[in-house]
Amino acid sequence: MQGIQKKSIIELKFVKGREAKPTLEVQAESLDAQGINLGVVVSKSLAEFAKTHPKCVATVYSYGTMSVNFFEQGWSEFLIVAGDIKALKALGAAFSQLINVKSRYSDYISPYEGQATYHVEDGRLWQVEDAVTWFSVDQEPVKDVAGTDAVVDDDFGKDEDEIDGPLFDDFLATLGESESNGDADNSPSSNGNRRRARMNAARSDASVAKIRQTIENLFGLPEGSVALCGPDGRALRGDALIKTLRRRWEEN
Repeated sequence: MQGIQKKSIIELKFVKGREAKPTLEVQAESLDAQGINLGVVVSKSLAEFAKTHPKCVATVYSYGTMSVNFFEQGWSEFLIVAGDIKALKALGAAFSQLINVKSRYSDYISPYEGQATYHVEDGRLWQVEDAVTWFSVDQEPVKDVAGTDAVVDDDFGKDEDEIDGPLFDDFLATLGESESNGDADNSPSSNGNRRRARMNAARSDASVAKIRQTIENLFGLPEGSVALCGPDGRALRGDALIKTLRRRWEEN
């Protein structure tokens, strides 16, 4: 049985910023015609990528809009990749292998236009569970030809030759300086059953203001739009601690 790890949004090194980032664009209609789910492809490819690139950190934001980039008007899903460029290459390789599915390295878009949906860190793929909690499903270790556990160095990944090509080389030529991943807390996630994990996801010593600001930044919400309220519906002050919020709900 696969295990699940959980962390709060303040325990992961999300790559953010308003500067436009490179994207992979996928035509939604071509996915539907083949009966393929976008999320399944993305999660599978990023989970495999994370296992073999444990040092890589990248956050993928989802953004959908009408587009004519495939020479016809239609709905496109843009995967905005902030962080390690190899994560974008892995996504491009995965979608390029799907027959009759249209994808391309596309426009630069700010992460604030989309919503954080996937995150790669510490050799794991993290996905959204709720407003303050992300989860990661335990994966079987990748085996090399000898049957032993394999870890691929970030700079010399075994899949690099497979996913390099003229199209990506042209795209890379437009990239600027390497992106910074920033700093974040790396404390371990809470354990326990599903309900308890959600309750403990936000660290007790974190302030309400910190959690509120993190949610706004992560989901591109206006400043002041998020409120953490007690059972009476009144918002807690910013200098209150998360353990105070939790205690009020537990005592209700």
